[in-house]
Amino acid sequence: MYVGSPEHKDEKWWGGLPMARQLPKGKIGRRGKQTTTLCPLTTEEDRHRATEWVRLAIANGQYRFFQNDQAFPKKIWHRADGTIWCGIVSNPASGEYKGWPIGEREWREIFDI
Repeated sequence: MYVGSPEHKDEKWWGGLPMARQLPKGKIGRRGKQTTTLCPLTTEEDRHRATEWVRLAIANGQYRFFQNDQAFPKKIWHRADGTIWCGIVSNPASGEYKGWPIGEREWREIFDI
């Protein structure tokens, strides 16, 4: 299931208020991190679509399993509408994910492709 994360939102979303912060030079940040990537998914419809992407990614083997992962892989990916989406498990016991768009180079590095 896609639950999202306020740290990757810059506008109100189904989970409440955003927590991404504007940094100098147009970069976006979050507490404890230098920069972050914004996720444009903010509506209930977006959430349902992203949840389907999570299901498809796992069913199609589009993930990277790490030692000590629980029932769900730590990192997943899905390509939709010309965009590559990276998902990170936020609750490994129940399979809840947050995610954001990534570039081709980052996708290859993360998933060893």
